[in-house]
Amino acid sequence: MPYRAFRTLFVMVDSVTHLDFVWLLANALNACMAFPNLVSLVLLSPVVRKVTTDYFAGKAQSVPVRYKMAASK
Repeated sequence: MPYRAFRTLFVMVDSVTHLDFVWLLANALNACMAFPNLVSLVLLSPVVRKVTTDYFAGKAQSVPVRYKMAASK
């Protein structure tokens, strides 16, 4: 419910502001959304490196899932 109110508020604000400000706001909100993802990538990189190294060294603990490809005609 708070999301709907927030979205409705921004629709009203965006309809009366200049287009340049709307794009600036959209870019700023996208940057705010990307920042936690970048932090998590940095924090998880040692784990990914270890798992990748173990896998290619033959120490993988689980069998990778194989997906069947669609039959080509």
